Amino acid sequence: MKKIVLILFLLPIAVLAQEYNLPTDSTGRMIYSDVVRVDSVNADELFARARQWFATAFVSAKDVIQNEDKQNHAITAKPTTIITYTAMGSASEMGVVSYTVKVFTKDERYRYEVTDFYFRGQMSSGSFIEMGSPQNGYRKKDWERAREQVNTEARALIESLKNAMQVKSEGSKDW
Repeated sequence: MKKIVLILFLLPIAVLAQEYNLPTDSTGRMIYSDVVRVDSVNADELFARARQWFATAFVSAKDVIQNEDKQNHAITAKPTTIITYTAMGSASEMGVVSYTVKVFTKDERYRYEVTDFYFRGQMSSGSFIEMGSPQNGYRKKDWERAREQVNTEARALIESLKNAMQVKSEGSKDW
């Protein structure tokens, strides 16, 4: 009996700990950001690699890229992803999350930022998907799954960027 009481006591603490597992800035908004070193590669080559990554990472890079500044070595994109949930054993669309991806390059390093995760769903007018209570009409577990799906997809996106930034851009191949 003591074990059951202990488990029931610790379960809400474990759930709360999971909620705060997502990276956030000082305002509580989800943000993924880092500076990554790439030895012996100049800013122009890193910019070319970032452009190549955007072209392959998104179905229509032209539609998602909002700003491409070669002189300042910066690219900003606003892609979207579909969030799903399971209802009565089948997957259904819960809504769409739009977000911002920025890549800045300098000699031997680049910085990425993945921010501004904005959810628009079937039952809500829209809000940021950071730490908070579920949107009106959504169950807490569906909202948590949505945030975890965003977290998983953001981390996979970042991993693909890191891998792409290690490979010479196609424009730099020797003939």
